[in-house]
Amino acid sequence: MRVFIGIELDYEVRDYLKAVQGVIKHTAYEGNFTNFDNFHITIQFIGETLTSDLDHIEDIIETAFQNTTPFTIKIGDIGFFKRGRKKLVYVKVTEGSARLKHLHQTINQALKENGVILKPQKFTPHITIAREVILKDYMNTSIPMPLLTENVLISTITLFQSSRVLGKLTYTPLYRFELPR
Repeated sequence: MRVFIGIELDYEVRDYLKAVQGVIKHTAYEGNFTNFDNFHITIQFIGETLTSDLDHIEDIIETAFQNTTPFTIKIGDIGFFKRGRKKLVYVKVTEGSARLKHLHQTINQALKENGVILKPQKFTPHITIAREVILKDYMNTSIPMPLLTENVLISTITLFQSSRVLGKLTYTPLYRFELPR
């Protein structure tokens, strides 16, 4: 099974992301847009793993984050990762990315120390809203970009399974670790 460690986002945040996604849809010729229930922040992609290894990964998560307390971030602004002619479109973490980077470094090191093989990856905290997007040559400035002024609370680390269910990409929470208060 294919797994990753991330942060689930509450309904209000996902609703905001859906509104931002709507703006991008108006300025794109095409794209593969993230399902509402799949909005999240990836902390560490693991990849293919055996079901029998899940308990071990859960233990690593608990140990790695036992002294990490909840914190807040802010999100906003649009960013792009270029992939040839197409782009991955994301919402940036505008405040608190250093804390997310620390989470990534902590779990990355803990997984490696416990024998989990990871592919080297650059980590940029973000929330993917669309993949394989071809944007029009202009941004329609008459469409207002939604704003989220509230802080986003980060209080749970989740181990997700990534799979296709009836042809639809689905991220299923397998385990949740509540950060100690």
